[in-house]
Amino acid sequence: PVLPKERGQRMTAVVAALREVAALARKKGLKVAVEFLPRSCLGNSADELLAAIRACRAKNVGICLDLNHANLGQSLPENIAQCAPHLLGIHVSDNDGVDERHWMPYEGVIDWAAAMKALKAARFNGAFVYEAVPRLLQLYLRSRPGQKRTDADLRFEYLRMRQDYESLTALSDAPIA
Repeated sequence: PVLPKERGQRMTAVVAALREVAALARKKGLKVAVEFLPRSCLGNSADELLAAIRACRAKNVGICLDLNHANLGQSLPENIAQCAPHLLGIHVSDNDGVDERHWMPYEGVIDWAAAMKALKAARFNGAFVYEAVPRLLQLYLRSRPGQKRTDADLRFEYLRMRQDYESLTALSDAPIA
């Protein structure tokens, strides 16, 4: 969490760090995507994120718009429109409107039709990255006794389960000798 009295000083430090990272990335032909973050984090509004990117003055720095974060207490279509000129990537997941849940699309409250309409209007053609775990699986994994898991733990467990499932599926499709 970033306290309001620290925000200006922290933003100054972020801009300085972004300039350094952008210069290194530019030498390698890379772009830097700064994520739209939730709650009291730096970059928790389109205005603040855009101010940091503009202050950085680097053409290879843009925004990774996390739809899950940009929907919390704010208008997602407005955030998309405001960030549009700088969009490099999108994180896709849903939430309950109160906290970031990283649920699969349509498992929460995000208006996906409005979000996709806004992305289409923005002419976004960058990467969509699913940063999500199905809601029921999250509930199941969190309910197991003696197991405290973070969202990152759940995503890794989900990926392991998917990999195991895909391995088993591949085996079941193999011809029997």
